[in-house]
Amino acid sequence: MSSRNDLRDVSRDEDRRKRDEIRTVAIQTQLDELRSLVRELVSRQARGEEQFKNYEAGLAQLRGSVEQHRHEMAQAAQARQLDDSRIRQQVSDIDARIDESIKP
Repeated sequence: MSSRNDLRDVSRDEDRRKRDEIRTVAIQTQLDELRSLVRELVSRQARGEEQFKNYEAGLAQLRGSVEQHRHEMAQAAQARQLDDSRIRQQVSDIDARIDESIKP
């Protein structure tokens, strides 16, 4: 009877060892999958950060272009106002000469 109990104990221990081994393999597989997912996410994050930097650089360039365009437009508006003022002055001078030449 003692040898029978010993065989049962050995059999249970063997079954328990096999289950533990299967469980260990399953956990290792899950761990490998998790590592793979983490690597993929880190890679995606790095790509996202790189794209963000590129977008920021492009945005800064666009802001610079817009600021330059605003400056150029302000200068053009000032030049146009100056030209308008000169033309008005010339028209006023011509009008005054015409008035003087018509007077008796």
